Amino acid sequence: MLLGYRLTITVTNVGTGERRTAKTNVNGNYEVLNLMPGGYKVHMEAPGFASEEVTNIRLLTQQKIRVDGSLKVGTANQQVEVSAAAEAPIATGVSHIAETKTQKELIDLPVAIATRASGSTSAFSTLTTQPGVEIDNSDDISVAGRSPR
Repeated sequence: MLLGYRLTITVTNVGTGERRTAKTNVNGNYEVLNLMPGGYKVHMEAPGFASEEVTNIRLLTQQKIRVDGSLKVGTANQQVEVSAAAEAPIATGVSHIAETKTQKELIDLPVAIATRASGSTSAFSTLTTQPGVEIDNSDDISVAGRSPR
């Protein structure tokens, strides 16, 4: 967002056509509350900048979504369109990272070459070869400098 500028944000429910407008604060933050679940697009604009539109946003019940944009200096008739397509929104309200892997992604996971040569394809053997992973004499693992477990 453009710090110091107040942008106009228009959130449109693509299924019903309902539009809600909000202004950002000087830090570029905005909220549009009490939206119904469904598909949305977010249009961002400010005088002297090219507008930007983020589409294909899917809002579920009780879900909070953060939609950021970056307006570029331009003329009033320029427009940048960004499609959120099949990507899931980033949940900034929680402190964990979760991801689901497909069968192909699991098969394609890197396996430690040294352990595979000896016949082992265990996840433990593969983990021990990754950067930031250390093993002590008791075979306890430490990841990213944390206490061994």
